[in-house]
Amino acid sequence: MPDLYFEISLLLENLAKNYGVPNANYYFRVNKKKPSKDEYRNKVVEFMRHYEHTLDSLATTPNYEELKNFARTNLENMIEQVLKGEDKEVEKRYTYYMMNEP
Repeated sequence: MPDLYFEISLLLENLAKNYGVPNANYYFRVNKKKPSKDEYRNKVVEFMRHYEHTLDSLATTPNYEELKNFARTNLENMIEQVLKGEDKEVEKRYTYYMMNEP
């Protein structure tokens, strides 16, 4: 089963970095806002949760319930890391954002 979910695992591992952070940065930039760390993390998580919609679009595939459980468990673990400040990439990008925005 791990090979079956390899791509999903890879996606989830990079979801904050490749989707959550860029969208959060754009959101704060266009709103001319310097967020607190918690505001930033929460916005990253808000975008990460969009993956649940994508996951729902796979509902007609075989073994969907297993996939859904696997993906949601991993997504929640990634979200927890972001919210606790344990995702090094998110923390690094927050610092970079704060240093480079007027």
